[in-house]
Amino acid sequence: QVGKEETDALVERSVLKGITGYYVQTEEINAKGDIKRVCAAARFWHPARGTLNVVGSSRAGSGQISSRRLMAEVPLKSRSSKTHSRGVPPVPKKPTVELPKYVQRVLNRVGREYFYFQRGRCSSSPGERVRLPGGPHTPEFWAAYQSCLGGDAMTARTFDELIKAYRVSHDFTHLSQVTQRDYARYLDIISKAWGPLHVASCRPKHVINLRDRWITTPSAANMLLAVLRLLISWGIPREFSESNPCIHVPKLQTNPEGARPWPAWAYKLIDECGKEDIQRAVLLARYTGQRQADVLRMAPENIEDGGINVVQQKTGKELWVPLHPELRGALEGWCSSPYVVNRKGAPYTPERFRSAWADLMERTPAGKIREKGYVFHGLRASSCEKLRAASCNDREIGAITGMSPEMITRYSRFADQKTLAKAAASRLEKANTQ
Repeated sequence: QVGKEETDALVERSVLKGITGYYVQTEEINAKGDIKRVCAAARFWHPARGTLNVVGSSRAGSGQISSRRLMAEVPLKSRSSKTHSRGVPPVPKKPTVELPKYVQRVLNRVGREYFYFQRGRCSSSPGERVRLPGGPHTPEFWAAYQSCLGGDAMTARTFDELIKAYRVSHDFTHLSQVTQRDYARYLDIISKAWGPLHVASCRPKHVINLRDRWITTPSAANMLLAVLRLLISWGIPREFSESNPCIHVPKLQTNPEGARPWPAWAYKLIDECGKEDIQRAVLLARYTGQRQADVLRMAPENIEDGGINVVQQKTGKELWVPLHPELRGALEGWCSSPYVVNRKGAPYTPERFRSAWADLMERTPAGKIREKGYVFHGLRASSCEKLRAASCNDREIGAITGMSPEMITRYSRFADQKTLAKAAASRLEKANTQ
């Protein structure tokens, strides 16, 4: 505890040592020893005037100040440091959302922030300066902001509210079950990242940051971006937002050729490292050409007339797929329903199977499959390639796989290239013998 004279003397000695500014916090104590008020004062040395200049200081209250306690003395430049001495008010962090147009953020002496609306603030004829209540995370702020813009006040609404409304809407409930499940996966990601934040405060840079969290899996990142764009677009006419920041964010570049057919060594790794449930799923996908979700639902009751009946979850197409001899022989020894079950005998959900697949890729030598860029969906391409190599036309391939002509052309490109290369080599050989 020091008196006022000792405090001022200490200040002058500090200035002589080259400290040009500091903060002092004082406590006003009454006769009973109770603290009546705590005040912070900032002072600095004015080089030109050679005098102490008080920026802010405490005023005496109703009682007399019996003592003063010097709490801290630090250079002003240390205010930006993350570590503060006792008694020095910390500088508030920058807002986590980008301020809308015409809004200015102002800090007072003790670091409290205020927000003001003013058109043409730096012009020769600025508009009226209006203080906005709260901050950009409060509904009152956005209502006042809309009022200043001259429009109707729009209630600030969060991503969680938007997602909840979309999930019960006709637009979502009338999607196929597999599409709903895929969308729900990404809606959960958005909710976890931005749930309590206001939709209207979302900017393109925020979308880019969320997209880039999934940069190691570009396809998933692009799907997340697509679902977010659809979600905000759905919310615009329902006054969740006035614009869609996703339209300014490009997709990540992906492999334009899509999934590749598996080589022979990949099947061998599955046989060596995979458990029976994984082996069954790969065998079914390889010889039926169906998607993972459809493979997981295949069961003995679907067998009919030497083939297996499939209703594709994604498209709703009803297919009868003839059984390949190797697959027919394997099915004779499988008695579970569905064919692919976990170690407890329960059916797999797509999410659980993806987890089991990821575990296989991460913990066993089968991870070479993923390292080389091959995915489970490539088994569908493998089936298409084998059918093309057997001289099946597009309609025949489509009858088994349920693919569109465009997808058949895309997945058959490897078989087509091999066929053309063999034909070219044969012609070259004939030309050389003549």
